[in-house]
Amino acid sequence: MSSVSTKKKLVEQLRQEASIDRQKVSTVCKDIIKFCQDHESADVLVRGWSNQKENPFKEKAGCLIL
Repeated sequence: MSSVSTKKKLVEQLRQEASIDRQKVSTVCKDIIKFCQDHESADVLVRGWSNQKENPFKEKAGCLIL
């Protein structure tokens, strides 16, 4: 590929990135915190599993020493 076509692709990529609508980090963080708090009751990492059979990380069986 020629350097001119490479530079054109780079310029196009930079133009696309510059046209993206940006949001303030403080606003986005507040939205993420609200989402986490709203969905906390359904999050198994916070409340755990109601039935241990549903836990995919539970060991299936222990080791037996003969």
